[in-house]
Amino acid sequence: MSASAGINAEDEVNVFVDLDHNHTRGSDFATHNGRKLLIARGVTKMARTEIFRAVRGLAVTQLVRVCPDAPPMNGVMRGQIYVQNLPCSVVAHVLDPQEGDVILDMCAAPGGKTSHVATLMRNKGILVACDRSKRKALELRTLCEDLHLDCVEPLKMESTHALLPKDKVDTAPQSGDYTSVAQVLARAKQSTPSLARLLQVEGFYPETFDRILLDPPCSALGLRPRLLHAGDADNLAEYTNMQRNFLWVAAFLLKPGGTLVYSTCTINPKENEQMVHHALQNYPLKLVSQGEAHLGDRGLPGQGLTDEEASLVQRFDPANTDLDTMGFFCAKFIKTGPIRQDQTPATP
Repeated sequence: MSASAGINAEDEVNVFVDLDHNHTRGSDFATHNGRKLLIARGVTKMARTEIFRAVRGLAVTQLVRVCPDAPPMNGVMRGQIYVQNLPCSVVAHVLDPQEGDVILDMCAAPGGKTSHVATLMRNKGILVACDRSKRKALELRTLCEDLHLDCVEPLKMESTHALLPKDKVDTAPQSGDYTSVAQVLARAKQSTPSLARLLQVEGFYPETFDRILLDPPCSALGLRPRLLHAGDADNLAEYTNMQRNFLWVAAFLLKPGGTLVYSTCTINPKENEQMVHHALQNYPLKLVSQGEAHLGDRGLPGQGLTDEEASLVQRFDPANTDLDTMGFFCAKFIKTGPIRQDQTPATP
């Protein structure tokens, strides 16, 4: 963060963003020779020296934004509403959760889709919501408590490890009750320390979830506003490899006849249409219609899907001025049969 020399409290200032992220804190704005973008004008509440010494506080107020005014919604009507983009709201309706379902949200934080799914299932059933970060899992629990959604069980869990190892699956008692998600959670409640806010669960047995929502980490090329994206081709390849691992686990954990919804907030076809093609080629999954929840465009041609398959997935493109949404992708599968227990993740 930099600022011009001689700034005092109550001075009118212009606020820029450093597009290259290479200016050091406390430097003089006059020495900045990289790319920058004007985002607002305002009035300082501190002198320049105070701004750089303060750990927290309000430095500039009375902002006049260059972009259209969009008021922050964080904390508005807490416990009553959760604001989402249109495509994110569509996903829960595509999943079509029912009362009493056992559902897995593999990458649940910050919790918008999770809480929407729980609401649509009328808070009746089991919704396991995983995130690899303990902090995010705890924040998700707080969100669900605020919204009075007690069917949600947040877990600190890396979902690529959510499937129990084969040796533990093979030695488990041959009882549907023992291997059910409800019983796994019940045993975890008995073994987890009473003061812990998150259950300690090692994993789940194959084919025990009715529905799975997989919104994995992605390149996020559909998010907006986005002033800069630092990724490269190697970075994109890392995402696709990770997404394939998530799909492998999802295919194992889903019951035959169950529903899998795969979504991303990117416009990259390698993570979208090509990932759907990969799933269809390697697992007993079938694309199905998204019905009235299909509000976006069809999938891109020439990315491995037939014309019929492309019509079953939906893509939200920021270039579509009629919808005016962020970039997003969504596909809905039905599992048509079991998977061999010795099948390993398909490699690129």
